Amino acid sequence: MPYDTPINAPDATFDRIVLEFGAPVVAVFWSKGQAPRHSLDSVLDQAASAYAGEILLVKLEAIS
Repeated sequence: MPYDTPINAPDATFDRIVLEFGAPVVAVFWSKGQAPRHSLDSVLDQAASAYAGEILLVKLEAIS
């Protein structure tokens, strides 16, 4: 299934999503207090759309 937007992968499903995709996966680890994340979101959205079906872009919240 081609994903044209980054998907959020909680800890419980991260392994299953990444291992079953069958193509390169780009994982982005973020935290709520990380200000630059918002400016990066538009770039991640564009990349996911441009490479839909070729890569999977996964966002995972890192809890500190």
